[in-house]
Amino acid sequence: MVETRIILISIAILVAFFVGSYVVNFILFLIKKIVSKTKTTLDDDIIKSLYKPIRFLSVILGAFFAVYYIERDLNIDGISVTDILFSLIVLWITYTLSRLISTSLKWYAKEIAPKTESKIDDHIFPFVRKI
Repeated sequence: MVETRIILISIAILVAFFVGSYVVNFILFLIKKIVSKTKTTLDDDIIKSLYKPIRFLSVILGAFFAVYYIERDLNIDGISVTDILFSLIVLWITYTLSRLISTSLKWYAKEIAPKTESKIDDHIFPFVRKI
């Protein structure tokens, strides 16, 4: 049976990671203020697109370390907590890359494509953005 002290420490770990996500988002907010002075809006959009992924990562890592603190070799139906974390991290990386690529494509379609004389990007970007 798990001691109350261990459960409280695990909850504290989870809360610390959750609060840490707000600290990192505040740092991103400060960076956003700095990069808002640049000529392009791409950097602003990229910083804005990272807020949710940072929050998700902190919850994933906080939950992992909280559970790992309780039971290092925890298996659920033969699947270890480490395997679950690895899968969640792969999903998080995919989600983050998707947001970054989507943000970059939207910026290109809004800022760069109208300035080009080529009509190819006018036809390709609506299709690519939906993928």
